[in-house]
Amino acid sequence: MHWGAPTYLAALLALLAAFALWWIYFNDAAERTAHAFAHAQDVGKIARAAYTYAHGLLVAAIIVVAAGDAFLLEAPLHAPTMGQGLMLLGGPAAFLLGNGIFRRMLHPRFPPSHLYGLGGLAVLALVSPLAPLWLLGTLVLAVLLAVILISNKLVRTP
Repeated sequence: MHWGAPTYLAALLALLAAFALWWIYFNDAAERTAHAFAHAQDVGKIARAAYTYAHGLLVAAIIVVAAGDAFLLEAPLHAPTMGQGLMLLGGPAAFLLGNGIFRRMLHPRFPPSHLYGLGGLAVLALVSPLAPLWLLGTLVLAVLLAVILISNKLVRTP
């Protein structure tokens, strides 16, 4: 790997995407969890399902995101192969799906912000063969930031 401006940009994109995933996961999680547990008939069942089973997809998604970031760092100026595109888009998509399932277990509905994010990533899949990896990484980051903004703007009930 040659370190230059494109690689520094790729590293910054990977770091910011990791921060965005962290924010999506932890944003108001404590409040939602406390409310769900306070109103649950079987707290153990909810905790087991939400914190054990749903997190398997989240862990797998984070591994795929890391693999996609490795491709991004290795050749940020190249167009993605199909596998690289799947990693760069599929990791965040799996994360949004897993986090949405987790939140759905604690709340009556799947988060609309996550649906918008999944839709945005699907649109990016259509244009991904035309974009270099750095641009695809930038667009993925934009989708993740949009999920955060939409999540914070929507009127949510616990």
